[in-house]
Amino acid sequence: MARKALSFGGKERRVSSACLRPFGPVRRASAGYFGVGKIRLCEMKSGMEDIWVLQKRRIKGFYGWISLSVSALVGAVGAGGMVYSFGAFLPSICRDLGWSRGLASGAIGLSMILMCISAPLVGAFISKRGPRQAFVAGNTMGAAGLMVLSVQQEVWQLYAGYGLIGLGVGLGGMIAATTIANNWFRKKATLAMGIVMAASGAGGIFMVPGIMAGIGRYGWRPTYMILSVTYPYLRGAAPRDPLYGTNRRI
Repeated sequence: MARKALSFGGKERRVSSACLRPFGPVRRASAGYFGVGKIRLCEMKSGMEDIWVLQKRRIKGFYGWISLSVSALVGAVGAGGMVYSFGAFLPSICRDLGWSRGLASGAIGLSMILMCISAPLVGAFISKRGPRQAFVAGNTMGAAGLMVLSVQQEVWQLYAGYGLIGLGVGLGGMIAATTIANNWFRKKATLAMGIVMAASGAGGIFMVPGIMAGIGRYGWRPTYMILSVTYPYLRGAAPRDPLYGTNRRI
């Protein structure tokens, strides 16, 4: 079996070519931060050690903190505007459409159920396509659900809107964000995951009062509409992942 010489930390090691395999396609990453260029990632397993090999060019700086910050922001806005805001909208919806709170509250229950059921499929999607595409698809589905809620007239539309939101948050929510944190960080992985999870709760603290103020001033339908046109812009801010063509891990 052919063996190749690779240099790690100034030491040359000869490893079997079977130990090296491409990890994802070669992609062109944005050159806007730290001179990121074209990279190929390979994985080498040597005993209990995982070594991530970066080819083509050396990266200046570390993009991980930026990617983590963006994923935390997307998670906070998504959780605060799509999930935690339900209680703010509920009284106005029930008053205007004449529904009982028990009937309307079943919509958020359906959203949570779909979020849980879809988790294994979301994990498979992220393993194949990467968390960045999960963020994009999830925010698109969430925006579609909010658009449906802004024009709802029947109970099934309420359930359909929050069903889309549940699938969207499941796809572009905590699983994708923690994947970003785990792939960028090694020694500081627990700190990174803690930041992501804290951001999700902070979204409810800071966004819900703003949403309630919007409902009081503009009404609940325009507020849903404003949220629905805001979330598509988060697709462009979807964080990059080092295993899908960006940088390295620390």
